Amino acid sequence: MGQVEAFTFKKIEFDDLIALLHFMYWDSLPNMEELTGLDTKWTSTLMFQHLLAAADLYGLDRLKHICETNLCQKCCDKIRLRQHHHLLNNTIISS
Repeated sequence: MGQVEAFTFKKIEFDDLIALLHFMYWDSLPNMEELTGLDTKWTSTLMFQHLLAAADLYGLDRLKHICETNLCQKCCDKIRLRQHHHLLNNTIISS
């Protein structure tokens, strides 16, 4: 039987490593809230930021694209929400 080479993952948190390996084996991302045990709206955003850094570090272009797309979508959602809130405030003030 041949010799197996060891591979060391650097600069990555445990939960991020699990998500990265999940993606590499199954070509999909795990449920971020289940993985971390946290159920907040910021959990997936933080995980996507970490996974984007890991994908860049390890040259996983498809994962990079998925992370960038999700982060951009979350950013656009926040901008739309702020614009909506601003419009509501202006309507209330001018009434």
